[in-house]
Amino acid sequence: MKLAILGTGMIVHDALKALAFVPEIERTAIWARSHSKESAEALAREYGIAHVYTDYEALLRETEADFVYIGLVNTAHFLYAKRALEAGKHVIVEKPFTVTGKEARILRDLAEERRLFLIEAVTTLHLPNFHVIERFLPQIGRIRSVQANFSQYSSRYDSYRAGDVKPAFDPACFGGALNDLGSYNLNFIVRLFGVPEKAVYAPNLGFNGVDTSGAALLVYEDFVATAVNAKDSESPSAILIQGEKGWIRADGTPNAIKSVTVCIDKKTQTINENAYEHRMVHEFKAFWEAYEADDYGFVRRGLVQSVAVMGLLDTLHAYAALGSLPKPCHFKEDIMNIKKTFQKLPLGIPLAASTAGTILTLFLDGSKRLHVLCGTALAVLSAAHGAQHLLKIKCDAKKLLCRGCSAREGARISLDAFCKSLTVRSAIAGRVRVGSPMLIGNEPLAAQIEAYAKTFQGVDDAVANTATGSLLITYEPEELRGVPGLAKLEAQVLRKNAR
Repeated sequence: MKLAILGTGMIVHDALKALAFVPEIERTAIWARSHSKESAEALAREYGIAHVYTDYEALLRETEADFVYIGLVNTAHFLYAKRALEAGKHVIVEKPFTVTGKEARILRDLAEERRLFLIEAVTTLHLPNFHVIERFLPQIGRIRSVQANFSQYSSRYDSYRAGDVKPAFDPACFGGALNDLGSYNLNFIVRLFGVPEKAVYAPNLGFNGVDTSGAALLVYEDFVATAVNAKDSESPSAILIQGEKGWIRADGTPNAIKSVTVCIDKKTQTINENAYEHRMVHEFKAFWEAYEADDYGFVRRGLVQSVAVMGLLDTLHAYAALGSLPKPCHFKEDIMNIKKTFQKLPLGIPLAASTAGTILTLFLDGSKRLHVLCGTALAVLSAAHGAQHLLKIKCDAKKLLCRGCSAREGARISLDAFCKSLTVRSAIAGRVRVGSPMLIGNEPLAAQIEAYAKTFQGVDDAVANTATGSLLITYEPEELRGVPGLAKLEAQVLRKNAR
């Protein structure tokens, strides 16, 4: 197995150190951008790499390498992997696999179409200690809780705080704690338990909007998993799985899992089956073994995992961007309740009584004070009655807006109300068209619903037509069915359309 390496960053240094323990993989070439040519040449001398390139097309055209290993900035993964696959090369790409779930699906389809190996390098999944966890997991009974923590003070955080933004802390480079450390937490959890039914992410944001740390909440049918990732602070890292008959703890950072502690029926043992100190050796050996055996099932299992995790990252990023964490505002609710109560006050009889009193006291002797009192009550009640009518007019206007009559003025419609208005117009597996009168002429709502639909695992595209009030959703059936809630929804829609 011959390997061409892209990049000269920290991860490439780590990979080359690990590859020294895998003699079956021959390092034949290294590529870098022109400004990093000297670094590439230094690595070539140190590790005996024959060829150095700064022209990627030339490397793909000339190299004898079977595989291209991509250790570049996150945002470059998709384009460089796609070009290598198109050139007929097998690809190993560092995590995170891509920037979006859609990019991940494009690469998967291209690799499977050409039967090329496409592998995401997630060390966790290939460690013998991870396989220990898989082996003991059924013995701890029904899972009740999972707690993951990967917190590691970044070597680049001090310079970031001083205003020097490297790719690891640059949102434009798909940096941040979730994409970096969080990827290991998510890969660990998804491989063992699948895609969650619901997922939210609460980030701590730096001055440029990147998440320097944060916590994800992943909701499964029987339990909840929490995943903390931090590059701005440090703590002991571990992943704890709690079952009704015992617990398992992955000791140390999730990308290395130095040991596994298992407690079943109150009996505790600590196991370490990792054969190498360097965390990346096991994954490269696994890649070589799969390639030698022409085990394309290994590739497909990995791609299912990679696409699932990228879809989950899409969901978490979308949730964080919308700022949807519920923040109770009791004061606002109290004001709304007061307005509703005031609007329902029966003022008809008091108004009639004060009007009659004001008129009658004009003709009674010695009733000047009573006349003033009745007149004042009439004025106050008239003002209150006018305010009631004003509130009613505003309420009616809002109802009209919510029907889409004045959508171009920026009306906002609740998602719940929109979903209740939907009807299924046509549906086959992978393609569903629904309709809602709320969409007619309502461009802001159309944009909102399109963006929301695209955050779901397996959805390829969502296109709203404001002229006909329809929404076309195209999706990958197998991926979408990986989420139990969406699988049930799809089944209901298809059954309803069949009738």
